[in-house]
Amino acid sequence: MLLNSRNILQLQIQPPSAALSSLKSLNTSSGHHVDACVNLIQTIYHPELSRYEHRPQLARDFGPDLGYASNASGNHHATVSVHELRSDAFERSIAINWLTGLVGRGEDWIEAVWEEEEVKRRIEVIEDASTLLAAFAGSASKPTTQSIVFTGSSTRYSEGAQPARPISIVVHLQDAASTFLTEDHTSVGLRTWGASRLFAERLVNHPESFGLDMNYVVVPSPRRPLRILELGAGTGLISLALAKLLPRDTAQIFASDFHPRVLENLKANVRRNFVENRHAAGSGGGGGNTPPVVVSLDWRELHDRRQRQEQCSDVEVLPLAPPFDTPFDWIIGADVVYEPAHALWIRSTVQHLLRHPCTTVTPIKSSISTSSQPSNTFMSSFHLIMPVRPTHDEETSSVPTLFPTRDAALRERGDGGKMDSVLAVCDIEEVKGMAETGRDQDIVRYLLYRIGWV
Repeated sequence: MLLNSRNILQLQIQPPSAALSSLKSLNTSSGHHVDACVNLIQTIYHPELSRYEHRPQLARDFGPDLGYASNASGNHHATVSVHELRSDAFERSIAINWLTGLVGRGEDWIEAVWEEEEVKRRIEVIEDASTLLAAFAGSASKPTTQSIVFTGSSTRYSEGAQPARPISIVVHLQDAASTFLTEDHTSVGLRTWGASRLFAERLVNHPESFGLDMNYVVVPSPRRPLRILELGAGTGLISLALAKLLPRDTAQIFASDFHPRVLENLKANVRRNFVENRHAAGSGGGGGNTPPVVVSLDWRELHDRRQRQEQCSDVEVLPLAPPFDTPFDWIIGADVVYEPAHALWIRSTVQHLLRHPCTTVTPIKSSISTSSQPSNTFMSSFHLIMPVRPTHDEETSSVPTLFPTRDAALRERGDGGKMDSVLAVCDIEEVKGMAETGRDQDIVRYLLYRIGWV
């Protein structure tokens, strides 16, 4: 029997306080078992989400028996109608607290198993639980929370005698209410956009394509952590994923933005991942990694500063305040050009802040790695990902206009090399991903640039 809107209110079901399994034993609970608990909550409070349209087998398994969790252990509690449960504030709070705890422990739960199908099921369960939490958060007038799971094909070695484990990362985010975004168009950073999700996914799945080898600790010479800056970090997805991906103390990550509300929300998301989820220790949960530092950065201010320097070369300019007084090995920008002037401001910002000239960094072998050679070397660079929007042709074309190709820059310099080094596009790749709507049919083209000194 599959549940529908006509019989859902009359359905007799065990209350969450009786049916939900204890999270203390989560790591020994199967994905099948926990999935049914999530199904219980969804059935009571948000049946409109249709969680099982893409997994019909689970709908057949658990549709008729939603109170199975306690029955399995021999406890038979009285059932209550869904209509009564929806009006019970205590049971509602039990459900929300349970989901919150599940999502917070999701990383450890996923990494506790090795079998591929079970890993996939657990990832789906955590994603569904996150969707439910967002639904509980309420209407468009309230902020929404989500947990995004990334599982990479690469492996990293654990301390001691533990074998290599697949990389798995969960990032917890809060986006602003959609009504606030409508009222203040300058606060676009309060929403998690598709470019950030796609870039973070590629970081986790293919770190070697960015010069990152998880079997090596990448350390410049003299030995120091990598300095990484994200421009227009928004909700912080990329910086948070990167902080959970890299081994502790191997990088200093700075997540920058300018809008006060965006910075406030960004700081809250860092706390959400590295303070509120301390129990999720280790690389994925944030407990054992170095959190990003949230900083304010105005691109236009740096652009104006550079113009003054170029126009008045004999005028002494005071050094930038920390952390911008020291150049960065890596700068990232995801969907940050949404006005024609932004590409110009960003170019000036990168000219100020990217380590110059390009420094080749040889990865240092990790003490827990069994690999013999690094996959490649790390080059200081600016990574920029942009969606190709038909309504924003001017913004899209502004990047190749301001950043020449590497070959064009070399031709301009000539054999004598008299010109100073310039920022140029070293690589460009077209990738495809889902639009912000999340619908499979809404596929967007993205351009992924690697820009460096030439």
